[in-house]
Amino acid sequence: MNHHVKYVLVMATIATAAFALSAIGWRIHLVVVQEVAFRPRPLAPLILLAIPIILAGVLLAAERQLADYKPGISQDNPRHTQAALIFTYLFVAACTAWMGLLYVERPPPGGEVLIRYAVTLLGAAMAVRGNFFAKLSPPPLEPPVDSAAWTLFARRMARVSVAAGLGLIAAAISLPLSALFIASLTAGPLLVAINLVLRRQMKHASSE
Repeated sequence: MNHHVKYVLVMATIATAAFALSAIGWRIHLVVVQEVAFRPRPLAPLILLAIPIILAGVLLAAERQLADYKPGISQDNPRHTQAALIFTYLFVAACTAWMGLLYVERPPPGGEVLIRYAVTLLGAAMAVRGNFFAKLSPPPLEPPVDSAAWTLFARRMARVSVAAGLGLIAAAISLPLSALFIASLTAGPLLVAINLVLRRQMKHASSE
């Protein structure tokens, strides 16, 4: 992994943890010291704390995966992966800061519009990167990945990413905020699960 990319990802993870801890600490201060009454939200601090832990785990896994890539061969694949990681981490950090403000019930003005714009941006980025995914070279691994299996995997993953991105854009336009929040949270894990299934199929096809 490029050192500059790793620095951005580490800083985004630290920022996410800082946002989460600050929001939790400030809410405790408001409740204990200033005796402010909030409606109970028992899951919110768990979600806030889970996000930086998940980001740290993904960073370690991505670093191990990229370490297996052979330098000087089809570098468009690792570049695509690292660019996607940077966008995702910065977006998640911004969303965590937003969730922290909601947790202490200090949402900025125009909140609903900003959320819809943010999800639209996420959907557009997902669709565009999915389109690029179909054109990537196979990952530079030893032994090399079967080119036909990689092409099939890349095309399927590209279709899924484009469909998910367009779906998020449609959701940002039409769904109420509660449903939009669920759709946004579901899109990422669903893409990861589909990616793992398709990669397993690709490895099986390559070994035959």
